[in-house]
Amino acid sequence: MKTFNNFEVLGYDVDHFIDGKYIGSITLQEPDRKDYGYQGRQYHTADQVIILKKNGGKVAKIKPGQKFYTELQVVCGKRVEC
Repeated sequence: MKTFNNFEVLGYDVDHFIDGKYIGSITLQEPDRKDYGYQGRQYHTADQVIILKKNGGKVAKIKPGQKFYTELQVVCGKRVEC
């Protein structure tokens, strides 16, 4: 079991933003980068349609040519004793 700051790690969310507005996320089982949050921010330009899930089950799309950035967030579960 992986832990992060005394919490059980359930997975990782890659949050997508356009102009500072949250668009949606993709859930991963393993991190795709070393740094989390603002420090791990990466800037991209979409080369194809990207379909994302939003809170509440809605779907969002990023169109080809749109600029966006991503941040990796740790999804934690219950607190564990170390």
